Amino acid sequence: MIFNRKNNIKPLSIIWAVAILLLSILSLNNIDKDKLEIIPHLDKLVHFVLYLIFSLLISLEYFKKSNKRFEKFLIPVGITILYGGFMEILQLISTFRSTDIYDFLFNCMGSITGAIIFGFFNKLKNNKNPD
Repeated sequence: MIFNRKNNIKPLSIIWAVAILLLSILSLNNIDKDKLEIIPHLDKLVHFVLYLIFSLLISLEYFKKSNKRFEKFLIPVGITILYGGFMEILQLISTFRSTDIYDFLFNCMGSITGAIIFGFFNKLKNNKNPD
C-alpha cells in the first residue's frame, strides 16, 4: 500500500511526475521570457534539476533498501530517462510546445546525477551503520 506510516513518501515521485507532465505540456505563452533571459540557458538548468529530483525521489522511495547496484542506479535512471523522452515526444505533437534535444540531454544528465548523489549518500549511510 502506498499510503502507510512506514512508506509515507512514496507518492512524492508520482506527484513529481505529474508536475513534470504539466510543466512539459502546458502553454508557457503567459510567461515573460525577457525576465527569464537574465540567466542564460535557465530552461536547461530547470530540466536538469527537475530530473535530478525525480531520480532521487524514485531512488529514495523504491530502492533505498536494495543491495543490488542495478536496482539502485539503472532502474531509477532508466525510468526517468524514458519519462523524459516521453515528455519530449508529447511536446513534439503539441501545438504550443517544441521538442529540443538539449532539453532531453539535460533531463538525462539530471537523472544520472540524481542517482549518483543517491548512491553516494546511501553508501555513506551504510558505512556509518553497517547493520
